[in-house]
Amino acid sequence: MSLLRRALLRRFPTLASIPGPTPRFPLGNLGDLAHGKPWLTSVDYARRFGPYALLWIGDQPAIFIHDPAAIETILVTETERFIKREPVAAMRPAATASNIFIANGAPWADRRRRDFFSCERGAAAWLEGRFQPTQAFLGRRLEALQRGEHRGFERDLYRLVFDLQSFLSFGRRLPEADFRAYNRMADVVDLRMKANLPLVTPRFRSSIRRWHRAIDGHLAICEDDPSGRALAHVLARSSDLPRAELVTELANIYPGGVFSMTIALLQTLACLSADGRARDRLIAALRALDDGSPVTYAAICGCAELEAALREALRLHPPVPVFMRSVRADAVKLGPYRVPAGVRLMIGSLPLHRDRERWQHADEFIPERWTPAVIAQNPYGSGHFFPFGRGPRTCAGEALALFVLRSALYHLLASPGPTIEVTAPTEHRFYFGCKMPRRVRATVAD
Repeated sequence: MSLLRRALLRRFPTLASIPGPTPRFPLGNLGDLAHGKPWLTSVDYARRFGPYALLWIGDQPAIFIHDPAAIETILVTETERFIKREPVAAMRPAATASNIFIANGAPWADRRRRDFFSCERGAAAWLEGRFQPTQAFLGRRLEALQRGEHRGFERDLYRLVFDLQSFLSFGRRLPEADFRAYNRMADVVDLRMKANLPLVTPRFRSSIRRWHRAIDGHLAICEDDPSGRALAHVLARSSDLPRAELVTELANIYPGGVFSMTIALLQTLACLSADGRARDRLIAALRALDDGSPVTYAAICGCAELEAALREALRLHPPVPVFMRSVRADAVKLGPYRVPAGVRLMIGSLPLHRDRERWQHADEFIPERWTPAVIAQNPYGSGHFFPFGRGPRTCAGEALALFVLRSALYHLLASPGPTIEVTAPTEHRFYFGCKMPRRVRATVAD
């Protein structure tokens, strides 16, 4: 054991038996995260140290955890003993303290109880009713994607997902000025998340005001149309949130899902482009759903080939590679270790999604592995498959995200006309807590 590690452990003696990399003065193991790609650190630590790895951020301990039982304790069975501290500070003041993504304790429980997508029956009916309008919207928007060659295809797809989120939220595309204001705000929030510093600039505050003012205006239009079916129409009629908070919640739907939905859609298309036989089977299955009558969202959800391809892409490429928690007030037992209050916990999904003891040919795209039995053993939010998280704090927008992904994939693959061939991403950056592909090329094939 190095002298520095021994000195650091004097304040945390119960952590002494946890394996981990050797810290270096004065940053500890911060250099292992300096590349800005925490999923690589997660995979490396799982390979070298097993299900637990102790690292040091300066003189403060953190534990990478890849043990399904411990993760279940943290995220499912004993959630009250842990707190979500990251990225709470980074998201303020762009989000209110009661925002479902960053709130803790009673404020979070109250907000989750009132969340539209947590009320499964109402949300399911709304999503079913929006499927055909969404297909019409996608038909208008996808024409531009189905032409020529794309360099930086992730940017084109990101704008498509942003526009689709706007259509679902307000029934329309948002103006270019609103899109720019949103991206300026997101860039600063991302920088705050990475730097762990309260960076607040006049440009940041002005972009927040501009973004929230834009959402306020679009909500006002929806309030004047009592017959509308977009999400803002529904919430304006039924939500008991104060109006200012409703504006914030509608604004926060975007960072809560646009980035991760873009990644999931892009990676699924790339996996299918690399496996022509799987793509052809999926296209045939999707086109077989059209019997002359309008295809329903329920029918799309029941397409086994689509569900298998989507689950397999999310298994291989979970958009959010690391989930963060901290031990709250009292020490907790995780596996064989007693972890004191305040210690940061970093939960890596990728080593479990690609665990060779759980998944045969774990690094390969094999959608056929998702038989009904495998789906029953590995549902969303289970020990080795949790692209949306686990437990009570599973992503509140999971149903909406799956709707967007299934709708977009159906339209892209089942519609007649050229197909988009997407190259597998080879470059990524850590953006807004997500593993975001970069410089992705796509071509249109007849």
